[in-house]
Amino acid sequence: MDGRDYHFLSREEFESRLQAGCFLEHALVHGNLYGSLKSEVLSHLGAGTDVVMDIDIQGAEQVRTCGDPEIRRALVDLFVMPPSAEELLARLSGRGTDSAATIALRMANGLDEMRHWENYTYRLLSSTREADFSKFTALVTAERLRVSRIRG
Repeated sequence: MDGRDYHFLSREEFESRLQAGCFLEHALVHGNLYGSLKSEVLSHLGAGTDVVMDIDIQGAEQVRTCGDPEIRRALVDLFVMPPSAEELLARLSGRGTDSAATIALRMANGLDEMRHWENYTYRLLSSTREADFSKFTALVTAERLRVSRIRG
């Protein structure tokens, strides 16, 4: 397991919780519903645990506009992007698992999303996994040291 909490809901249960405002962020992607329950995120934050979410630009915007004070206090948004369109294509093609049509769709979506990096607080131009991880952990460490995050 990769450390993520997965809760699979029926479509009816998902839509019911969506109507009740239970999701911090949600999206319909390729006919499937995805979302992050606000109660799960708040539970982890309340326990003093960092919450890292790998979400698209629409989900990030939903989180940024959330009015919950605990979410707003904890929010750090980071846009991870390849250094160029050529590198994005190389990474998508290098997987060797997707058809040309899927790669073309993912490429178009990726290029569109890359236009939104300025909406984020931080941007990481991706290079190697090791370098990216080092930069990411440096950001987490710096944010943990931020005076406004230290509870008295």
